[in-house]
Amino acid sequence: MFAFMNPMGMIFLNGDDDKLQKIHEVTVNQHRITPVFYGISNKNTFHAENIAGNVRDGIECDIIYDQVKNRVFIPAIGTYMVTNALAAFAVGKALGLTDSEIIKGIAAFETVGSRARVIDTGFITIIDDCYNANPTSVQGAIDTLVKFPGRKVAVLGDMKELGVKTQDYHIETGKYLHSHGVDVLVAVGELAQNIYLGAQMPEKSIYFATTEEACERIYDVIKENDTVLVKASHSMHFENITEALEKLK
Repeated sequence: MFAFMNPMGMIFLNGDDDKLQKIHEVTVNQHRITPVFYGISNKNTFHAENIAGNVRDGIECDIIYDQVKNRVFIPAIGTYMVTNALAAFAVGKALGLTDSEIIKGIAAFETVGSRARVIDTGFITIIDDCYNANPTSVQGAIDTLVKFPGRKVAVLGDMKELGVKTQDYHIETGKYLHSHGVDVLVAVGELAQNIYLGAQMPEKSIYFATTEEACERIYDVIKENDTVLVKASHSMHFENITEALEKLK
């Protein structure tokens, strides 16, 4: 991306990422660009403090830069949304927006499609986050799930396009959910079998080879008042599982 960007452009990087934080300068056509870093850690130019909020309604935090502090409300679930808001704030300032304009813009945010959408069916609560998945976003979704009331059920599928460490990433995801308070795992797909193996909780896990099978048998797993996270790469078509869950009574 750097090689083909406008040499007079700007670079914004997540400074919480152990790889990106090492990029201190980029040279594009003999022009040197110093990245702007954002992230939760106070090592970043744009960082966050005092993160709090209702798991259903959204998150509040202080966004801080150059010793300026702004209280921001983000109408979306998941602490990882704070990182997105920090990115928006950093870019907004670079484009000349005022703090007030950026705060209003973030507060007006709306989720799109199956991205961290909370559905209360009256029988269960569904966290519909099945648009896409990678190890970091799945861990963030698990962190959100365990803050909800009721039994916590994670319906997780294949994470695609992860390269040579694909199997390891799925195993690590299983270990993560086991150690972070997920009550029940439903693993779906060939790659997700490694999530099942990594979780090492056979009495609290079930595996389905396909999304179609999961749609047919999900009724055997879910109980009233459960909170159910649904997440996988988009090609797994987990929206069908969400639709099946919405029909439960």
